[in-house]
Amino acid sequence: MRISEEVQGRKISLGSLKSGDLFGEIAALFTVPRIATVTATKTTVVLEIAADKFAALIDRVPEVREAVYQRLYERSLETALRSMPVFDKMGNKIKHQLGSQNVADLSKMLQCWQV
Repeated sequence: MRISEEVQGRKISLGSLKSGDLFGEIAALFTVPRIATVTATKTTVVLEIAADKFAALIDRVPEVREAVYQRLYERSLETALRSMPVFDKMGNKIKHQLGSQNVADLSKMLQCWQV
């Protein structure tokens, strides 16, 4: 599945999801409008959970809560890093390639510094 956003009439790719990924949790948890569009690129089975039921699930099951908030943290970190300019040794701005594994690795490193 592909994640995209429309900015000034242009569709911008924000990434992709793989089997087992979660989406829509930001809108459900924080009662805000969705910020992106998810489009299935092949036959897909999706489990829809109403926002109130999702909040109740997170309250009752610590493992789910931890997984959801960890993913929120990683997505926030990825978004922040993607928005930062990257420069080569000569000071030229270059295209930034940041994969989900890079974010997961950085997330683990940052967790080591948490008190």
